[in-house]
Amino acid sequence: MTAPIETRVLAVTGPPGSGKTTLTTALAKRLSAATVFYDDFEQTTRKSPQAVKESLQKHGDFRSLEVPGFAEAIRGARDTGDHRWLIVETQLGRSHLPSRPLIDTQIWIEAPLDIALARVLLKFSEEAVRTSDQLQARFHWQAGYLRNYTESVRETLCLQRRIIAADSDLIVDGQLTTAEQLEACLTFVEGDS
Repeated sequence: MTAPIETRVLAVTGPPGSGKTTLTTALAKRLSAATVFYDDFEQTTRKSPQAVKESLQKHGDFRSLEVPGFAEAIRGARDTGDHRWLIVETQLGRSHLPSRPLIDTQIWIEAPLDIALARVLLKFSEEAVRTSDQLQARFHWQAGYLRNYTESVRETLCLQRRIIAADSDLIVDGQLTTAEQLEACLTFVEGDS
């Protein structure tokens, strides 16, 4: 019987549209790593942008955001001992207090907010075209996102950048190609191991 592998947890963070999922997938493939995705657990988008903004203003950070089961999923995937790496795609990184002690290395993808916004809108537009039966619902969501973007979403993303980027071990340029981002991350984590 072989001993379990000590798994290192690498969190990939950044604003929506920065390329977290793409980089997480590329890292997982290259490192033969397990993955955990924040979007499978998050509850924040079920609240109004104003409610999220008020909660963030009250607490001054991202502690109040609900992500039930997220830290437990990270711990469970890490503790299997099946992989040397666990890549966690998350908007919160170490600022999610239950996840903080589980994250060994945190990467922030620095993407200009206008480019990140364009990527989000492009993604939803492409999905709407592919699933024309839900076209109206997708464009309704997109209109709501844009309506709230200037009132509260952008401010939340700026707060995210100030808190989470500052607590990151590596910041990569979100305008680089995925291959370039991947190489920068691999150089960093392999030198850190």
